Amino acid sequence: MEQTIIKDEVRVMSPAGSQTTSEEPAAHRRIDKSDLVILILLLATFIGVAILPFAPQKLGDLVFHREAKVLALAIRGAAPWSEVHIARAPIPVLYYAIPYAVVSPGSDDDTYWRAALIWNLIWMCVSLVLVRRSGEFLGGPAVGKTATLFTLLSPFSVYYSYGILAEPPAYIGVVLFTYAYLRWKSSPRDLSKSRWDFFLLSLGLSIFVLARPNSVLILLLAGLVGASRLWHGTGKQRLEGRFVLASVLAAVVLVGAVTLSLVRRSGGIGNNSQNENFTLVVLQGRFQFRSVFWDFNTWPDVPNNVDFQQFSRKLKEFQQTSLQTGIPEPTLRWRWIVGDFLQHPGITLRAAGVKMLALHFAFVHSLEPEKFHFAFLRGVWGYALFHIAVNAFTIVLVIGAVLFVVGHRHTILDYWVLWGPWLALTVFHVMTYAEARYLFPGRPGLVLMASAALVPFMHARFFRRTEPIHVSQPVSAGRTVTTTP
Repeated sequence: MEQTIIKDEVRVMSPAGSQTTSEEPAAHRRIDKSDLVILILLLATFIGVAILPFAPQKLGDLVFHREAKVLALAIRGAAPWSEVHIARAPIPVLYYAIPYAVVSPGSDDDTYWRAALIWNLIWMCVSLVLVRRSGEFLGGPAVGKTATLFTLLSPFSVYYSYGILAEPPAYIGVVLFTYAYLRWKSSPRDLSKSRWDFFLLSLGLSIFVLARPNSVLILLLAGLVGASRLWHGTGKQRLEGRFVLASVLAAVVLVGAVTLSLVRRSGGIGNNSQNENFTLVVLQGRFQFRSVFWDFNTWPDVPNNVDFQQFSRKLKEFQQTSLQTGIPEPTLRWRWIVGDFLQHPGITLRAAGVKMLALHFAFVHSLEPEKFHFAFLRGVWGYALFHIAVNAFTIVLVIGAVLFVVGHRHTILDYWVLWGPWLALTVFHVMTYAEARYLFPGRPGLVLMASAALVPFMHARFFRRTEPIHVSQPVSAGRTVTTTP
């Protein structure tokens, strides 16, 4: 297979052999028929998930729902602002407070949930269109359409949209900054002429981190990439360095300001609710898969799990000690966590390996295998076949992403927006508490990498070998690879 690299000009070979020049955009801007078909399929997927015999809890764990509801009532003047409180991440509360604000005070929780579901549906439509555009910037029209198809075939964006969870807004944040970065890479320009891309990149990073604070590693990663480009790059790489560093700096300022505001409202660093929740998650992680390796059920829905029982006893022990000594529970937890980590490195590594699997394999926990039913799938065998199908597609995405990383190993930093969210979330959760839904915001990158790797592979094997395929390279501006047999 021969590759023809054309620098400083974009020349796209169509199946008919015609060419277009660099004056044409790397991705079209308007909604077209393909977008409409994609959105109709997304709506059909929402309907399909609605008839499933299982779904996430509508109101999640109630924390974001209750806080967003109070904020919405305060906005409408139906509750005092003094009752507004954010115990965990701020973005989910703000995100759900917007649709909640149109609900009449005194409405039941189902009404609030329906408003949030419609809100999630709207933003998932926007996200799906932006995923397609991102794929077009990354590798051309075929990659863009394949990315949307992969997203629909793995309907986690729909499944998790049925619950009041942090994952949907975090996913949206990732889509925003991925689109902004790939769009800018397709046509690099000075920061003064990149205001919209700068805004979306910094906003997307901020939304992602403030929705899932454990993803803060993405800011460090982006900062290192930007600094590397600025200090060691030449020409357009330095331009990219300034663009990325400016966006990261804006995101850091926003995240820092919001975080300091929450800390001050909750009484200081040592006693605030965010710190307490963080220590609880890390403590859970010290017990998850400690001795029971293959129970992937989510906590606390595992009362008979030995590891969960030990975790519960340890929590009670800290409560009693705190009452007796006056030492805050989070402080006691941190002391024990650090000591346990240093004393049992083997347990840490073994549990991390199991957590890596748990993060990538989804299971239905709300139904017993014997009671499972979906379409023609019934009972234990239906339960098994359903999960094989759902998780097989995740394996395809992971394999495609790995092929992409291997194929671009020499320029892998150019694609940090694709693998960075996955890395940030994975590093945190293999060391703490792990559930499959926590990796959902990392799926846009996996879908795009898998599409960019598999489209040329599939084309070479199943289409006429006389037809060239266009695979654009966002590594440097105005560069396109036209691959011909």
